[in-house]
Amino acid sequence: MVDPSLSFLGVFCNNPNHTQPPAIYLRHPIPLEKLQSPSDLLPENWRAYLACFDCGLVFEYLPTDVRLLTISDKAGLDRLRRSSRFYVICIECEAEDCEVPIKIQFYDGLGLSLADVENKIKSGNVETLRCDGGFPPKMPRLVWHEKADDSE
Repeated sequence: MVDPSLSFLGVFCNNPNHTQPPAIYLRHPIPLEKLQSPSDLLPENWRAYLACFDCGLVFEYLPTDVRLLTISDKAGLDRLRRSSRFYVICIECEAEDCEVPIKIQFYDGLGLSLADVENKIKSGNVETLRCDGGFPPKMPRLVWHEKADDSE
């Protein structure tokens, strides 16, 4: 049995060019000790655009992609949780009246500056994304940031 105190919810980057895809850490609002599986936390219709901190590519992930991942030691997990920052990056779509921007969640465990995060996202595959209305991002990309929830 996996020690929940060394676990986190995450996905692996879908970029086929990674020889070992990095894990993308997800925020979770309840202690993992109370979870039986990731599906206990995520609704069936959950979907999210998540950016890889390594390659900058963004992919859509579904509940079936989410795994309970572990770190080999508690100090490593504490360091991960303490030093990480989460961003929600919003990009306007082409539709003039669309009020639902394209939202990308970005976990930064490397200590990147906000400008570095924005540049990494902009250099990726953002043009392939769609808002909930099905519209592509506005070009040039207009990016703004929301503060991610800091609760654990």
